[in-house]
Amino acid sequence: MVTGGAEVGRLSLGAVQLFLERAGREGTVVVGPGLTDG
Repeated sequence: MVTGGAEVGRLSLGAVQLFLERAGREGTVVVGPGLTDG
């Protein structure tokens, strides 16, 4: 099964948003290499 690039991007973006929301709620934000805060 092959998924379109747009769909993959949307799924990954959703995962990032969920991670950031969960981290923000917990009060701990982990910034990895290549990521900028704000």
